[in-house]
Amino acid sequence: MRNFYKPIQDKKVVVGVDGKSVTFTNEKGQAVKFLASGEDFSIKYNTGALGGEYCVVDEGVCAYTEPNPKDFVNGNIYTAYYIAYFTERKCHRANGTSDYYDEMYVELKTDDGYYSDILLHSTTITVFVDEEEQPRPKRRIFAGYYKRYDGMPFYVVDVVRDLETKREVVICRHDDGKANGYFMLTMEAFCSKVDYNGKQIKKYFRDTKREKAGELTCEMLENDGYRTPIRKEKKEDKIRYRRTATTYTDYAKDLCTYYAIDLRTYELCQKTKKLVGVRNKDDYIALKEDLLFINSCLKTTLKEFCDYFKERFYEGKSLRKYAEEHGINRGSADYIQKKLIAALAENLEARDAADGKCRLSKNFGDEE
Repeated sequence: MRNFYKPIQDKKVVVGVDGKSVTFTNEKGQAVKFLASGEDFSIKYNTGALGGEYCVVDEGVCAYTEPNPKDFVNGNIYTAYYIAYFTERKCHRANGTSDYYDEMYVELKTDDGYYSDILLHSTTITVFVDEEEQPRPKRRIFAGYYKRYDGMPFYVVDVVRDLETKREVVICRHDDGKANGYFMLTMEAFCSKVDYNGKQIKKYFRDTKREKAGELTCEMLENDGYRTPIRKEKKEDKIRYRRTATTYTDYAKDLCTYYAIDLRTYELCQKTKKLVGVRNKDDYIALKEDLLFINSCLKTTLKEFCDYFKERFYEGKSLRKYAEEHGINRGSADYIQKKLIAALAENLEARDAADGKCRLSKNFGDEE
């Protein structure tokens, strides 16, 4: 699959909307088209930040402040400031049902500093690069509990490749108490959709309400000659190395990602009066210094991102959940995060300049 972002991301492009398609053509004549299928599509304009800041404008009320919008003009030249493409996103409806849809979102900027955006929704969105259809992103399948659309439960053991055809197949085990033994599904069948109650839904989907495989299930798989699920080690189970970033952007990302863990580690050290979860006294000093600094920034230079930071990195909300709760799309939520990281990186660099020292890793290079 070609990288269809490269010809248009941060490039000047001619943007054309024709029926159910959105096409971007750069100065070299390369064209990237997003084509919606059928009649179940929608195109909306100016739904995101539009150059503004998302922050608290009143007690308990969040909104975009100081946007700089301009109506989209079909066929005009814009800079594709930000573009995102998602497949099979889950949509929860008021009646309790769920649908899956594809989404394309792009933020556009004019030469005179105004912003527009386009949001395309459809059951399926196909991408073409220079009229060549691109394959859809491959669905990732994990070991765990799944269900068929009619409620039949089963356990996915592994994904292997057929020796003769080289095609991937999914090895499964019945989990309904009625049928025993293993069965196999081709990747095409596993990823297929069916018409159910008048809607197109996934034929097989993950049962997220079930707990991870316990010791009994793992023992059963081992006895049958299969490997057990490989679980990622929790971040808090390891003593992490601080200030290993080689750029201020990576430094800022690290502080945000580990903020909740770092805060718990610091509070534990304070409570026990011991160096718990840190490598040594210098590591503890770095931990304390960075926590105080980021909290100070959130009260001053990064005040506009305070609520976002709290929900994302302290409470641990995902981008999708944050976007749903605030009535914005995921692209806009991701855009807020990028601005937060960039602003924090500038603050970290300014702190080093003021202190006359560099807190980056010694083998750091210039940021690209």
